[in-house]
Amino acid sequence: MQLTRKTIAKVIVAAFLLNLVVMGAGAWLAYQEAPPIPEEVVGPDGEAIVTDGEIRDGKAAFQQYGLMNHGSILGNGAYYGEDYTAETLELKAQHMRDYYAREEYGAAYDALDSAERAAVAQTVREDLDEAHDGSDTVEYSAAEAYAHERVTETYVERYHEGDHARGVPEDMIQSPEEAREFADFALWTAWFSHTDRPGSDNSYTNEWPYSPPAGNDATGAAMIWSVVAMVLLVGAAGAAILLYKSV
Repeated sequence: MQLTRKTIAKVIVAAFLLNLVVMGAGAWLAYQEAPPIPEEVVGPDGEAIVTDGEIRDGKAAFQQYGLMNHGSILGNGAYYGEDYTAETLELKAQHMRDYYAREEYGAAYDALDSAERAAVAQTVREDLDEAHDGSDTVEYSAAEAYAHERVTETYVERYHEGDHARGVPEDMIQSPEEAREFADFALWTAWFSHTDRPGSDNSYTNEWPYSPPAGNDATGAAMIWSVVAMVLLVGAAGAAILLYKSV
């Protein structure tokens, strides 16, 4: 079958317009389904740990000090350096394991036997797999509150005091307060990556980033759509070659 250039041009324009519609609908849906910024995160005693203002200020610090050039949030950003969401999620789970190990067995997590480590790890996964009730206040468990403080200390040391091994200069973030707020922002992204949406069995990010210690495993839907996307990509490339050969 021979196709004219005019017909191919119409196909390209139609594909372009369809792409705009799909991308626009995707952007609108993403905005509607965006995870909330809680007005307040409190500990088990009701004491405020972080507020929405501090989370927003942490985002501003992330932008002001160009931290997107050294890492990424939710995988969107630099192609080098750590992903802050994945790192804070891993650190949070690690510190929670340490907390529960000392609470339950009076020893460091690494000092426990395999059965005890498995029990602690399961407790952490269950703790982090809580569903969000949709309220404006998020209540941390004692282990989460402990982990939040430990991760914050790590980020203040690294991004304010400097970390030569990671290539982070001193005063990369000028004040300890701003470094703490950046940690609050990164930990907020970790929170909604492991917390289930209201009425759903999956987190706000569909269990991403992948982190078995935090209970984030690849979902069936993610695997299916990954395959579908690959098939569509290869199919579209084949269709483009076919059209080119048909002229």
